[in-house]
Amino acid sequence: MKTYGFSLVELMVVVSVLTILAIVAYPTYTSYMTKTRRTNAMGLLLQDAAFLERCYTLNGNYNSCTTLPYAHSPSDTTIYYTITLSVGSSGSTFTLTATPTGVQATDGNLTLDNNNVQKRGTTSGWN
Repeated sequence: MKTYGFSLVELMVVVSVLTILAIVAYPTYTSYMTKTRRTNAMGLLLQDAAFLERCYTLNGNYNSCTTLPYAHSPSDTTIYYTITLSVGSSGSTFTLTATPTGVQATDGNLTLDNNNVQKRGTTSGWN
């Protein structure tokens, strides 16, 4: 007598293996996506800082550079980070801040200032 198909035990083994793979893979995937979005925001901060330095070279201060040239239109990065510029009262300093939003909200603010000091939350460096 020939039987065709799979037994219930075989199907349960396959489901168990797939479940274990999913449990291992999902946290790795979410971690990867968080790091990717963070890296995109860092790139935007560096672009903005380069613009501000060019503006400072031309004008001698950052006060005339308060409108960033990059529209930061809705994209993968700007959905997850809001980028703001703060210029010191003397016009000789600036701080760029990328504030995480949505699923990125627990990531911590990314900051970059005119001395190229990079921070993530309260720790030095963007790591």
